[in-house]
Amino acid sequence: MGFQYDWCEEIIAQFSATVYFQSNEDNTMHWMTRGRWYNINYKDFVVLLAFENYNMHEKTRDGLMSRMYIPGGQPVLGTVKGLKSKYIYLNRMLRKTLTPKDGDASHINSLSNNILRKMMNIDTFDVPRFIWDEIYNTSVSHRKGLGYSPQIMFLIEIVIRIEFVKKVKHTRLGLRLD
Repeated sequence: MGFQYDWCEEIIAQFSATVYFQSNEDNTMHWMTRGRWYNINYKDFVVLLAFENYNMHEKTRDGLMSRMYIPGGQPVLGTVKGLKSKYIYLNRMLRKTLTPKDGDASHINSLSNNILRKMMNIDTFDVPRFIWDEIYNTSVSHRKGLGYSPQIMFLIEIVIRIEFVKKVKHTRLGLRLD
């Protein structure tokens, strides 16, 4: 997840306020920027964000959450207590990238949990589909904030062929190793 791109809060806010999805043959996302409507289908979204052949998976016999914890320990499911190191670090990365969340870092939020479990499953994890679905879920449920501002800003500038002044700097992810 090395994508880094600054963004303009006003453009992202307008996107968030106007985005909607059309379930058609091409599965299309529509939004408004500067008073004009734009759209992109899912296939072009995947290509634009350079995810053409991206799949991430790890094979195990099952996808039980308990497999993420140290055997024989006293884990507290849904928290990082007793979690295997690789899942602690993955959870920290997810909290800053795919499933942005501030707050109590000792808990695993539901979206991170879904991703961590999927990474243990035999199926492949589809990152662009996850991002697309997260944008959709945010557009229909205003209880959560819209993440993926860097990807959305990049998408908007490419689709409408205008470069905006971007005052929000996208800083690199720095994880503490303690």
